Amino acid sequence: MKNVYVTKPPARTALLLFACLALAAGCSARRKAGAVPIAADIRLSIGAASAVRQERGAVIRCNAELCNWSETNLVVKSQFNSAFDGLSVVVRAPDGKALGKTSFLHHQSPGWTEPRPFPVPVGVTTNTLVFVPDALPPDIAEIIIQVVGDLPGSGYNQELRSNCLTVQVARAQQ
Repeated sequence: MKNVYVTKPPARTALLLFACLALAAGCSARRKAGAVPIAADIRLSIGAASAVRQERGAVIRCNAELCNWSETNLVVKSQFNSAFDGLSVVVRAPDGKALGKTSFLHHQSPGWTEPRPFPVPVGVTTNTLVFVPDALPPDIAEIIIQVVGDLPGSGYNQELRSNCLTVQVARAQQ
C-alpha cells in the first residue's frame, strides 16, 4: 500500500480560497445591511379557500401568508388598504384552461390620494383576501386558484406566485 501525504496547498490556491471566503463574507454583510431581498427570501402561500357563485359573478376568498424570510423589513406602498394590494387571483378550470385573472383591488376604491406605507416585517404576515371575478362559466363546479402579484414600492421586484388550490364552487344561499 502506498503512503499518501497531504501537502501544504500552493500559495496561489490559498490566496484564491481566501478571496472566495472574503467575497462570501462581504455579500453576507451587505445583505444584513438592508439590501433588497432575493426571491428565495419572500414566499406567498394560500389556504382555506372558498368560492361562491353569486347572481352576478362570484366571490373567492382565501387566507394568504406572505412569508418574509429576508433579514429586512419591507414596506409596501399603496393608496388602498394593505400590503396585499398588488396581488391578483388567477382562476383556471380543472383541465388547466385559464378562466380569468382578477385584481385584489377590483372591488375597492382608493382610500388616500398619496400611497401609504404598509410594513411587511420579517416573519409571516397574514390576510384574508376577497376577489370578485366578473363571471365563472355556469357549468363549472370546481376551479383552481393561484394568487400572483408584486409588492409595490417595496423595492422587491420579483413576481410572487402562490401554491395552487382546487376549490369547489358553491351556489349562494338565497
